Amino acid sequence: MRRASIGIWALLILFGLFGAARGVAGSPAPPRCWLWEGTLSGRAVRAWVSLAGDRLYGMYAFDAKNGGGTGIIRGDAANGGWSMEFKPHAAGSPVLALQGKVNPEGHFAGEVNPPSENGDKAVSLSTVPSGLTILMHELKASLVAGDGARPSFDWMTAYPQCKGLTALNHEIATALSRRPVAAKQDAMEALIDLAADGLRQQVREMREIEKAEPIADGGGLPAGQDESQVAFVQFVSEHLLGIEIFRYSFTGGAHPNWSSEFRLYDQSSGKRIAMDDIVAGGPAHRDALLKLVREAILKQLGAEPGSSLKDAGLYEDEIKLSTSFYLTPEEVVFYYPPYDIAPYALGEFRVALPQAVVKEHLKADSPVAEIAK
Repeated sequence: MRRASIGIWALLILFGLFGAARGVAGSPAPPRCWLWEGTLSGRAVRAWVSLAGDRLYGMYAFDAKNGGGTGIIRGDAANGGWSMEFKPHAAGSPVLALQGKVNPEGHFAGEVNPPSENGDKAVSLSTVPSGLTILMHELKASLVAGDGARPSFDWMTAYPQCKGLTALNHEIATALSRRPVAAKQDAMEALIDLAADGLRQQVREMREIEKAEPIADGGGLPAGQDESQVAFVQFVSEHLLGIEIFRYSFTGGAHPNWSSEFRLYDQSSGKRIAMDDIVAGGPAHRDALLKLVREAILKQLGAEPGSSLKDAGLYEDEIKLSTSFYLTPEEVVFYYPPYDIAPYALGEFRVALPQAVVKEHLKADSPVAEIAK
């Protein structure tokens, strides 16, 4: 019985590897990432979206002249079209639900709910050339339970690759693999290796569970588990490319774990742009930025300006300036993932500061100077 069980697990590893490889070889031509511009609920908006399989991911930013505001986009294929949510980062702001279709050129046409103040539901978002050809790739692998009834572990990753930008593509592959990737190794090969490692680890864990509670006796296999990471284009300018990596993991328990990682790149060199590359030297500038971040967090939590962060719900009153940040056309946004500075119930913090406000604390020759005007 034990030998048979081990044989089944070995076959499951092969099944998982085959599934990952099949996700590469059998997938259709990868779609592009799109930059959208248009009017949404009566306000000018710009959005970056990446299509991976039947899922759409992205971020959006309303024009600062109309009150500003940023948020995330999540969407699914539905009824021959797309169902999307534009979820704002600001607490208390309404979630916008969009229904419509995306044509082969990437233009979106549909309706939004709730409608604009004048009752208009129509939405049209046009594709704007970004100067880059960016393709999305997707890999999937599954490990099925012994009885074949349902998957007990699913693994998925999706990521963009930019035509002609080898150095930048290598950096993205390294970020997703969470390990050094050889300069000549293909990004898909590196990610298949990562998937295989994950599946093998699941097999080891399931073997231990089976030893304790044999499957034949009705014990054992964990409930459905899954892990995914999606890297999508978050920002594009003439010289910069911003990537958000959204990671999700559920292995049982009260809730899943998730977080985002942001990476800003110089398109020409593929170099990642860090906080030290943009913030002016000397502690005074960082202290000033931290003060702005503190007040913005208090405002998000509905607390009085200058009050204690701990009293407002954070772990401590003192926090550090996050080194995780991203750009929108109008803002520099500092990011704190769940559990970083506050309990899970408070979620993540995306602290958006207008570029006009932070400009004096940035290096005049920094890579973001071109948009911080």
